Amino acid sequence: MIIMNPTTLPCLLACLLLAAPWPVPAADSKIFKTTDEAGNTVFTDRPQEEDAQEVEVKEPMTFPADEYAREYRKFEPATNEETGDAGPPYTLEITSPAPDEAIRSNAGDMKVTFRILPGLKAGHRLDLVMDGAVEQQILAPGPISLENVDRGTHQLQLQVTDLKRNEVLQSSEPVSFTILRHSVMHAAPK
Repeated sequence: MIIMNPTTLPCLLACLLLAAPWPVPAADSKIFKTTDEAGNTVFTDRPQEEDAQEVEVKEPMTFPADEYAREYRKFEPATNEETGDAGPPYTLEITSPAPDEAIRSNAGDMKVTFRILPGLKAGHRLDLVMDGAVEQQILAPGPISLENVDRGTHQLQLQVTDLKRNEVLQSSEPVSFTILRHSVMHAAPK
């Protein structure tokens, strides 16, 4: 004899209903179009009126995604050594702040976001330079937080340095921005 909790029976019945095979219309089943009494267009697989028109269902367009994904994975840009190109080994870009952006921050706090492609090579270091001086070494991807930046216009730049030779290999285009901070000199008159 099986003793069941009163809440177990509804759960068991729900599981059995979900596991039961349900009829699924075949891909080649017919679709019909009719208009109801209110003038609404109705699509159905069972025509209920004599004026129902069969709708031609076209084969959906498909393509094998793996073929294109493999092509993408095969693409690797040529390195400077392979091409003999003397161009820069990195794409460096400060993505935020935008050039000549005005940032309102009474505390002088801001975020800097950047992009570097390909990733930094061993033996190279990435620095954030503000107003001509290294502000911070960038150790991980993601936004860089700057705190207590003085009011006024500043210039940011990324630099890649070769650690063995201790020389700057490449710099990004400089980005100018302005920090707007409240000043007691701009206090409202009493």
